[in-house]
Amino acid sequence: MQRKLTRLALLTAAALGVAALVSLNLASSASASGNAVGGGNGCPVNMVRVGPLCVDKYEASVWSQPPTQDGKPRGIQFGRTSDDYPCSFNGSDCSGANPIYAASVPGRRPSAFMTWFQAQQACLNVGKRLPTNAEWQGAAAGTPTDYEPGPDDGVHDCNTSTAGRAVATGSRNRCVSSFGAYDMVGNMFEWTSDWIQGSSTPWAPSVGTAGPDFGNDFMRGTNPAFEAGYGTNFPSALVRGGSFNAGKFSPNGSGAGTFALNARFSPDTAGEDGGFRCVQ
Repeated sequence: MQRKLTRLALLTAAALGVAALVSLNLASSASASGNAVGGGNGCPVNMVRVGPLCVDKYEASVWSQPPTQDGKPRGIQFGRTSDDYPCSFNGSDCSGANPIYAASVPGRRPSAFMTWFQAQQACLNVGKRLPTNAEWQGAAAGTPTDYEPGPDDGVHDCNTSTAGRAVATGSRNRCVSSFGAYDMVGNMFEWTSDWIQGSSTPWAPSVGTAGPDFGNDFMRGTNPAFEAGYGTNFPSALVRGGSFNAGKFSPNGSGAGTFALNARFSPDTAGEDGGFRCVQ
């Protein structure tokens, strides 16, 4: 009888151990998927969970100092109304002598006049990166498109045709994706990490170097972007979502949307409606 009781006790202890292990694994799995105990999404402040990624909740503003741990920006904001970045458009000193830092902050006018190279470095300097085209597409899902069923109302809808400039991040309260990311349609074009063959017509592979502002590194076989910035031989870097200028392409703002894609610009291009967001 004693042996049976001892064996039963051992089996019960083993079962409890397995249950505890299963519980621990489930908790770890939940945390990894963003559904951590306590209801948090497992992402840093002002980021949202999109599958395995953390995506900036707001379009980036760029600063002279990195944000605090609780997400507050520090220092001077660049790119609000002009191209006043302290580092080069080719990004060569944006993480060195003249660093710049991306911040996801509500209620701020996002930074513009940003080349792909500068945006990449601003993300890297805060431990993030630019999203791929596919990642951007996933995070944008569910963002309403203004012209379906009606035009931008200038207050709640995505900023595509009425304001004539970028508005404060998160201020258009209906312009939010299924994952909680704001302004992925309109407001600012957003750089993605992907480069593709440019859209010049006819197809014209280039041979040579990127040019004096980028050095003499050999570039061959790229189809130059239709609209170049400071260089001449770069292929296109994809921008997504459209901007506040979408109304210039169509009265109802149809130049912006979750599927709006522009492959005309080289990564050294910068403009008043060109911005970005980061992922981690």
